[in-house]
Formats: sequence, C-alpha cells, structure tokens
Amino acid sequence: MKTAAAILAALIAFTLGLLSCTPPANSAESTPGVTYSAHVQRIGWQAPVDDGATAGTTGRALRVEALRLSPSGGATLSWRGHVQKQGWQGWRDTPAMIGTTGRGLRLEAFQITVKDKGALYGAVSVEYRAHVQGVGWQPWRRDGQTAGTTGKALRVEAVQIRIVQGPEPEPTPTPSATATPAPSPTVTPSTPVPTLTPGCVRSGGGWLCYGTTPPTP
Repeated sequence: MKTAAAILAALIAFTLGLLSCTPPANSAESTPGVTYSAHVQRIGWQAPVDDGATAGTTGRALRVEALRLSPSGGATLSWRGHVQKQGWQGWRDTPAMIGTTGRGLRLEAFQITVKDKGALYGAVSVEYRAHVQGVGWQPWRRDGQTAGTTGKALRVEAVQIRIVQGPEPEPTPTPSATATPAPSPTVTPSTPVPTLTPGCVRSGGGWLCYGTTPPTP
C-alpha cells in the first residue's frame, strides 16, 4: 500500500510540474472581431451586431443610409462609402461613420481596409458583402474591394462584415513575357522550266523531231 501511495504521489507531482511549465497565453494578443450597426430608412440606427451577422434589412425594400463600425483588439479599419448624389466619400478611420443620416440618401457601395491590426496577431484581413436592391447578396469582398454598386442607382439594403485571420493572400503571378517567334524566310518560287511536247518540224529539206520519229513520206 505504501508503494502504491508513493507511486500515486509521484505521478501527481509530475503532472503538476508539467502544468507549471506551460507558458501562459499572451494576454496582449486578441481574437479578431468587429461590431457594426446600420442606419436604415424609417428605422434609424439599429442595435449593433457582431462578426458576420446581418445589419440592415432584407425583403423590405429599405435603404441603408449610414454604417458604424468598431473592430476589436485595438485594430483600426479605414473605409469609405459611395452615397447617392455624392459619389465616393473620403477615406476615414473607424469608428467614424460612413454614409449620411437625416438626408434621405441611399448608401450604394462601400470599401474597407485594415489600416492597423493593433493587438490582433498574425495575418489579418477584413471581409464584407452587401445585399443590394434587385441583386440580393453579393459574393464576399476583401481588403479594399467594392461591395455594392456604383452608377446603377441601387440601394444597399443590408451588410455583413467580419475580420478573418490566415496566411496572406498569395500575390497574383506576373505573366512571363512571351517570346515573339522570328518570321520564317519567304521562299521565292523559281521560274518553271517549260515542258517540251514531242513533235516534228520541217528544217530545210528534212524534219527536226523531239521525242518522236519523223513522219514517213
């Protein structure tokens, strides 16, 4: 019994030793996240939503007029909106609003980039998409690409935004230069040799023949 108790005590001490050697998590690193809200026609500011949830409305034909956005971990995003009758607004850093309120103008498109990832660790990107009038949900856009439309007078009705981590997108390979083949030399056809037809012609008092016998007198 004493031997078993000693073995058990040794195992417990060994386990506690391993746990004490495990390094603590880096509290300075934060999990990526984002909170945002939409100012919607006839509704005003909606309650904030997080990480890919829908802000705005679908199926109600209501325009999004403005957006507010706040990332976690001390990160800073830069974004801009394309507004009815105004076009592209200037770039501004979060948590500044894009769009307008109290003017009845639709938000038609927007772009978002990561300006400073703050305490977010690793490669960080921002992804977002828009639910557009007459189109529905567009594919996800990323890091400065345009969500929504311009020049079509279509309202953004809802948005989804998320911050993602992962390897940096591979750069688009630059196509190698294509060698231009040297032109083939032009062959000038030689002058054809005339073909002689067998026959006979009179020459003086006789016949001059080629390829045949002279006629019998």
